[in-house]
Amino acid sequence: MECTMKRNTVGFLLSLLALSVAVIVFRDSYLFSKVSIRPPWAEFLPGWLGVSDFIGLLCLAPAALLPERLKSAAAALATCVLLAPVPVLIAYSNYHAHAIVWMSLLFDYCWVGLHCLIPAVMLFIVRGIVDGSRALAKRASSR
Repeated sequence: MECTMKRNTVGFLLSLLALSVAVIVFRDSYLFSKVSIRPPWAEFLPGWLGVSDFIGLLCLAPAALLPERLKSAAAALATCVLLAPVPVLIAYSNYHAHAIVWMSLLFDYCWVGLHCLIPAVMLFIVRGIVDGSRALAKRASSR
């Protein structure tokens, strides 16, 4: 039980820290803007994979793959998606201290969350497929 809790916590904290830092570093790819500036390395990504999707997949992988159970992975992914936008919005709000910006911050929170949600769902599906195939293999070997 203690080892499971450590794996869950480590996966969650690694993903939350990595995604929060990535959203701050690559905020042009995450925050809503009329102009999107792609990093130079993004030209090597496949056409169907956006910068924020790729970064999200890398950052959320520990939260999806380290926990023992699928339910724990889902909770870790959901919490990371909900908490990761907060640091960039705090930094962003310091630059724009107007009263009208609150609606903009709320919109940006939802926008960043949407960009983080797509990789989280992709990783959850992969984790579900892996867990399902393990269960089938285990059931087949016990017969």
